[in-house]
Amino acid sequence: MKHIDYTIEFLADWHLGTGRGRHGHLDRTYDRDEHGLPFVGAKTLKGVLRERMEQIAVGLDGGSTGPWSELTRWLLGSQPTTDAVDGVRAAPQPGVLIVDRARLEPAVAAAVRPSALLLRALAVERPGVRLDELGSAVDDHLRFVEMAPAGLVLVGRCSLPDGAPDEAVALVSASLNDLRRIGHRRRRGWGRCKV
Repeated sequence: MKHIDYTIEFLADWHLGTGRGRHGHLDRTYDRDEHGLPFVGAKTLKGVLRERMEQIAVGLDGGSTGPWSELTRWLLGSQPTTDAVDGVRAAPQPGVLIVDRARLEPAVAAAVRPSALLLRALAVERPGVRLDELGSAVDDHLRFVEMAPAGLVLVGRCSLPDGAPDEAVALVSASLNDLRRIGHRRRRGWGRCKV
């Protein structure tokens, strides 16, 4: 296997949610691993990588489908289709790129895990209000969202088959390098990062 190790440095608070809250206090919490530490899941990373990779491929192909788009499809697999040919939908084809979840660096994780104080420091609570259709705050709709703090550095790895062409390694590397935001409310400035 060919490996591409990468580092994500978060420049802003970020939230990858669980869809759950904490009764009486938090409306939304962020996802943690088995040790209670923040991470970026492999599916999330693959999704944001797909977004960047497809955009880069279209640019390299001159605005249409070409060899770079085919390379992207080989790496990440095909998307599920809603079009039926002769009444049969084509199943998505798997890709060859393996993306591991991004975690805190092992030495940092080992130092943080035994300390309840440090674990609590890995959560920032941000207030928010619900807005109506005109953009005004709705009465009695204050909420709190738990976020992982800016400044965290996570590490991860992408793996490709040994026979992968150099262009595939370059496309994955360029897509990783082009990531600027990960997580919820990216358009509002949350999740800014440098990879």
